[in-house]
Amino acid sequence: MSLDHLLSVAILTVQIIGFLFIGIMIRNRSGRSAGRQTPYKPEQQPEPKVHYRQAPPMPDHPIVHQKWRDEVKRTIELQCLSIRNAVSKQTVDIHQKEIEFAPRQFLFDEDVLQEVYDQEERDLLKTFLETYHKYLELHWLTKDQRLKTVFSGRISNVDSEAGRMVYRSKVVVKEFDRLLNELRKS
Repeated sequence: MSLDHLLSVAILTVQIIGFLFIGIMIRNRSGRSAGRQTPYKPEQQPEPKVHYRQAPPMPDHPIVHQKWRDEVKRTIELQCLSIRNAVSKQTVDIHQKEIEFAPRQFLFDEDVLQEVYDQEERDLLKTFLETYHKYLELHWLTKDQRLKTVFSGRISNVDSEAGRMVYRSKVVVKEFDRLLNELRKS
């Protein structure tokens, strides 16, 4: 490298450090002039508690009510897709964290579901969760209801514990897809 090139790199480095130093000084100075030693935290006021499992007070306006219903439906659908995705990951290899983080129940209780879904749709959702719980009990939960971390055998051997879980995962994903398609049609 030439001397001119090294000199220009050094000057550029000094300029960058200078700009950073000036920026820090300005930020600190503006904080002191406002009488604050610490940055303002907008969460200083306590957040109102939100009870997700309950329906909000229903406004009389039908558009607001419909938006709330749509939001509940989207939330339930996202939870179903999260469960489906967790089981789908098991069709290739064992991904214990996916099952661990997948929801086991819907976010909303039965009263909210009755408000949003008709009986046929609620039956589909119930079947979806029952299928998932049965899958968990057969392949993932120990006797003390903890998630397994070790599966015996190879996933390529259908007679082994790991192979049965992978095979059953493929069957369950197909069932989930069928149920989700029926739910979207209704």
